[in-house]
This record gives sequence, C-alpha cells and structure tokens, in this order.
Amino acid sequence: MRKKITKPPQRVQPVSPRKFNNLQSLGVPVQYDTVYGYFSRRFPDVFDRLDDPITYLGNDIEALVIRSFDMGRICKIVEAPKALRERGVERVLAFPHVVLVRHYRPRSD
Repeated sequence: MRKKITKPPQRVQPVSPRKFNNLQSLGVPVQYDTVYGYFSRRFPDVFDRLDDPITYLGNDIEALVIRSFDMGRICKIVEAPKALRERGVERVLAFPHVVLVRHYRPRSD
C-alpha cells in the first residue's frame, strides 16, 4: 500500500499596499485621500479581483461628492496618481477620510 503524500498548506502572503503605489497620489492634504489611494491602502486585496479598478472606483466619485456635501465637507483637487496620469488624467478629487470611511464601511443588515 502506498503512503499518501500531502503537501503542507502554503502560507498566503497578504497583499501589500506598496504593490499599488501607482494609485496613491502625492501631496494630498492631511485627513484627505483620493478614492484610489484610500482603496489601495485599505483594501489592496480587492484589486486582484477587479478587471479595471480605475474605472470601477471612478464610478464612486459622484456618490462621494454628494456624500461630502451632505456631510458639510469639501473636496479638494490634487494631482492624479501615476496610474491615472498614464491614462491622461492630470487631476483628481481628494475626499475627507470621514467621508471615505462612511462610504466604504461594511454594510450591516
């Protein structure tokens, strides 16, 4: 009878936000971030599951602007991250952290 050989489980390395530096803008004011930078720092593992994360996250910008104004917060214009500049986008909106946290918090039923 042959002995069954099993491989030990492989350790899965967590996805590092450094992998997505090209989505993080420089010169963003304190307590602000772009949707791309915030998402790449907080949820970097999601990027591996998205075909086009730039377009996917860009769809949230209108809702974030509305939420910002509803909360009495202002958005700021900042230089686009490298990944967007490669697509011809020079400037993007930065949102207050409190707006981003509330928009992307897990929904509770």
